[in-house]
Amino acid sequence: MAYAKSFLILNIGVCGVLIFKGLFGNLLSAIGKIKANYYITVIALIGNVILNYWLIPKLGILGACITSAILMWFTGLSSFLCFFYFYFIKNITASKI
Repeated sequence: MAYAKSFLILNIGVCGVLIFKGLFGNLLSAIGKIKANYYITVIALIGNVILNYWLIPKLGILGACITSAILMWFTGLSSFLCFFYFYFIKNITASKI
């Protein structure tokens, strides 16, 4: 029970990955926008280092879990927004590439 709160926070973060990142990350690749996944991952990596540097000394393992959950949702929602932009606004499809 010592790590129940950490486990719950990580489960909430994984929901963001399963709902958005898995689907829309693959769809971005399918329409030829693989670099969008790359840039989202690089931003998340930089955010991971910064947030962990700030939160782990203050909150310990809970800070690492919060950072991971935030960035899982960030990558998922960013993939969704990029796909929405490229597919519906810019109207890029795989057949045009």
